[in-house]
Amino acid sequence: ARVTDEGLKRIATLSLLESLVIPECPQVTDIGVRCVASGASQLTELTVTGNARLTDGVLRSISSFCPRLSSLCAGQCPLLTDGGVVLLSQCSKSLRLLHLAGCSKVTSDGVAQVRQNLPECEVVF
Repeated sequence: ARVTDEGLKRIATLSLLESLVIPECPQVTDIGVRCVASGASQLTELTVTGNARLTDGVLRSISSFCPRLSSLCAGQCPLLTDGGVVLLSQCSKSLRLLHLAGCSKVTSDGVAQVRQNLPECEVVF
């Protein structure tokens, strides 16, 4: 069975959820991840590597709803941009690991801004 937005909506009520790994799920969009982020305020680790339909909207949701997030693996997400990752770095001060390898719209300039905003965060680019 594949993970979908509908499936993510069902686990969105797990308010104590701390870690979620959903790599390479072609049916997952910003909507599903936003549902989880808005319901799981205790989330500290999120892996969404290889989810080609995720946009900067998912980074806005994480910034707004996941204050404890320390690790985000979002490599191979081709729609993420500098604007989204810089916003994340301005709002998510708990972040210690940010994996962005293979995000074709994220540039070295964007990563430099992230590193400036979050000097204690390891950025894999």
